[in-house]
Amino acid sequence: MKHHNFLENIHTIAVIQTAFIGDIALTIPLLALLKKTFIYSNIVFITTPVGAELAQSFQEIDTIIVFDKKKKHRSFRSMNNLAKEISLLSLDILFVPHTSLRTNLLCGLIRYYSSQSIVSVGYKENALSWLLTKTIKKMTVGHEIEKLCSLFTILSGEKYAVNIFHSWNYRLNQSVVRIGDDIQQIVQHSVVLAPASVWKTKEWGKEKWIELARYLRNKGKNVVLIGSQADQELCESIAGLSGAVSLAGKTTLSQTLSVLQMAEVLISNDSAPAHLAYLAHCKVIMIYGPTVPEFGFFPPDPRSIIVQNSRLQCRPCHHHGKHICPLGTHECMKSIDVREIGHLIITKEGS
Repeated sequence: MKHHNFLENIHTIAVIQTAFIGDIALTIPLLALLKKTFIYSNIVFITTPVGAELAQSFQEIDTIIVFDKKKKHRSFRSMNNLAKEISLLSLDILFVPHTSLRTNLLCGLIRYYSSQSIVSVGYKENALSWLLTKTIKKMTVGHEIEKLCSLFTILSGEKYAVNIFHSWNYRLNQSVVRIGDDIQQIVQHSVVLAPASVWKTKEWGKEKWIELARYLRNKGKNVVLIGSQADQELCESIAGLSGAVSLAGKTTLSQTLSVLQMAEVLISNDSAPAHLAYLAHCKVIMIYGPTVPEFGFFPPDPRSIIVQNSRLQCRPCHHHGKHICPLGTHECMKSIDVREIGHLIITKEGS
């Protein structure tokens, strides 16, 4: 390992990730890798309130700090006070994978108030990248987890392929992720559906999910829907019209990991549940519409399957997807056939 002498004296390492929950989920492997490398170091995760809810599931993370940039820490004064508090942790290394202005400003303030020198690592594309001590150009190919781990490569000199995490033994906090016996009976070997998304053009559509759930139920499958409280109405409607069971809003984000651990497969669009499934070692069938796998957020587990209409010239229309289809057709999702998805599960079982 390069920079051996420097890395021998590491006591506290922090990672700041305040993006969407899917991005936060994909940062967990980096945190686990850091803990495995620096067993006796304090691994600090600075993240959003919802990110903190997920982070508490993993014992590899020693300290969780909430950066509530939309509410509690929205003002510069409150963010400045948070930076002062974090600086007292005597950080040795600070990784900043999120490119946003506010996240990188917080990094700069932490370094300013720290009584010791902090090695701060991020992408050249980061806002205020000149405040960082080490930068690397973000990879344009490969999985997002590999891009995140490339930040550690700057210090270790080693490269980290995503396949090292396919069967990674995460140390889950059972008191946080445990689900009740009643839910266990429901989700054991079930097909789990995650129909919602922050970006509406990523959604397959309520009628498609109802048809799929009915098809799978007719084939003898137990079908369960998952989602947040915001997704509860959608999921309960799909469940009520298909005979499936909705757990949306009934389990915590941490408990969703246990649900996915017990499931046969997750069917999802390009959104956070697919990334949670990777952490739970659950195979995924991911339906792509406005986005494409080449962005780096595809399910890396070799058992997983990607379904997309590769013939459309309008794809991708946006890095995240939009709330309204720019062409007004939403053909990228409407053209995905329900039976095609259903056969992937039934045929796989019979093979």
